[in-house]
Amino acid sequence: MKEINTEEVRKIATLANLQVEDDQLDNLARDMAKIIDYIDQLKRIDTAAVEPTYYGSDNINVWREDTVQESLKRDDVLKNAQRHDLVNIRTKGVFK
Repeated sequence: MKEINTEEVRKIATLANLQVEDDQLDNLARDMAKIIDYIDQLKRIDTAAVEPTYYGSDNINVWREDTVQESLKRDDVLKNAQRHDLVNIRTKGVFK
């Protein structure tokens, strides 16, 4: 099994912008080593006779008919909004 040390885990966590506590490093190192070991096992499988899969299903370009429907009335929509300015629904900001 490939050995991964805690410094490598720290470096990976930094690159992935993850906050990892010191007490988690050993477990993460073991888990990452298991993942790499599993990937190595997958690499050894002979897939020469397996046809590539291009789509997850046989359904290709399944579309519904585009039909015009009546829109909701603005007053009905705003009635359900927690915050609005009589025209738009107001939400909390998502960006800092």
